Amino acid sequence: MTKAISDAVESAIKEDLSFWQKIVALLLGADELVGHALFQFSGSDLTKAPATGLPLRDLFIIGGAGPATDTSGNPQGGVSVSESYELNGLIFCDPFDLRLRRFLQSQRLVAANGIRSRMQPRFSSVRTWMASVLW
Repeated sequence: MTKAISDAVESAIKEDLSFWQKIVALLLGADELVGHALFQFSGSDLTKAPATGLPLRDLFIIGGAGPATDTSGNPQGGVSVSESYELNGLIFCDPFDLRLRRFLQSQRLVAANGIRSRMQPRFSSVRTWMASVLW
């Protein structure tokens, strides 16, 4: 499952690149897959979670030891090189009535007014409104 998802994400990214982005990736190197994280929650964990959500956090460390040379080309022996990447996020759950009450609370909005109150007349759907919001 992990491989299938990773392949699908990579394919979607490649298909969405413009001509110039593909040239830059070819010249400078494409993005590198850092890793993935699996978070598991039970349904009851999600429904009991605060409106602000449950925090997600994982740390990825890439690297290892190997030979290297200094700027003059002289061998330096074993050198440790590593990079670290941190994944941070939130997950929250709304009940099946789909009023997005918990989501609105997480954004510090008045849930009683409903999601459509935030859309204003210029948005035809929740999807177009969400696409316009700067998260």
